[in-house]
Amino acid sequence: MIGSTKKLKVLVFHIGQIGDSVMILPALQAVKNHFGDAEYTLLTDRFLTSDRISSAHLFAGAGFFDRFLFFPKSTRLNALLQAVSLIWLVPRLWLLQFHVLVYLTPSRRSRRQIDRDRRLFRLVGIRDIYGMDGYVRRSEDEAMPLHEADLILARLKADGIPVPPEGAAEFHLNLGQDEKKFVDDWFQSLGHQHSGKIVVAFAPGAKMQAKRWDVACFSTLGLRLIKKYDIFPIVFGGSQDRELAQMLLQSWRRGYNAAGVLSVRQTAEALSRCAFYIGNDSGPMHLAAAVNTRCVAIFSARDAQGKWHPYGAGHLVFRSRIKCEGCLLEYCEHRSCLRRIKPLVVFRAIESELQDILAPD
Repeated sequence: MIGSTKKLKVLVFHIGQIGDSVMILPALQAVKNHFGDAEYTLLTDRFLTSDRISSAHLFAGAGFFDRFLFFPKSTRLNALLQAVSLIWLVPRLWLLQFHVLVYLTPSRRSRRQIDRDRRLFRLVGIRDIYGMDGYVRRSEDEAMPLHEADLILARLKADGIPVPPEGAAEFHLNLGQDEKKFVDDWFQSLGHQHSGKIVVAFAPGAKMQAKRWDVACFSTLGLRLIKKYDIFPIVFGGSQDRELAQMLLQSWRRGYNAAGVLSVRQTAEALSRCAFYIGNDSGPMHLAAAVNTRCVAIFSARDAQGKWHPYGAGHLVFRSRIKCEGCLLEYCEHRSCLRRIKPLVVFRAIESELQDILAPD
């Protein structure tokens, strides 16, 4: 029993990069509503290579956590070494004496991984665990499985934490004056070429090659929108996307290159100022949806339909049906599902569905 004068100490365990981290925002709000004035610590993975983004880049400064703990991760480490890296944390976790664990891992977590994690957190003395059971599995032949954010919320609900209804989750990044001022200054430094134009976000990159629409398709689509609607493009992404972004800007002969320039939270702020987003299934897409920027999302068929769509209403999602859908490949030689999506089809849908943005009264 926790004494009345002793603050509850809640450990949140989460792994993944930007898209995964955006998905737990509604769950974090539900947890804070449930446990109230507690001390919250995030335990998450951090890649050994500096160019990979961790959850802390999204949550630092957002007011969700009082402390961050990390364990190392690398694509070169095998499963045994990954487990050892977690065990290395045991003495520190034991000393911190957490009362509660909230388990917010992605839904595609194996039973063996879950059981291993349960043993580790029991070992450091945590008895109250939420979100480790109640994984919702829907049959593969269902047309529309639960969204990833709702899958995570369902696990909390199964353990008695009140959550919003399916499809009604809210995403709050708690962006503040620091992000606003930085983006103001960034726009100011680039001049005023975008003034009076419809500013459109583009994100042609993706961590997985199997998710990337051809750059020529982005170029063609952007040129059509520039010619007919005089849009002004901003290309978002990581430092690895900067050269790709520059290629697009050269083909369009206008635009700003934000790839590798803005932090994750600054990117979210800049996306909130765009009329809409056009890009792959990627971290920037989920950030755009989280700040209520309408998305034109290009999806491969590698995962279950609907699971990773931009959350909320008003988004346009393009995804083709193909025999090999659900492959979960990270690299695909042919990317046939993506190549079936044509720029002209996307352009016409944008004209039809986003007419209130493109040609406001």
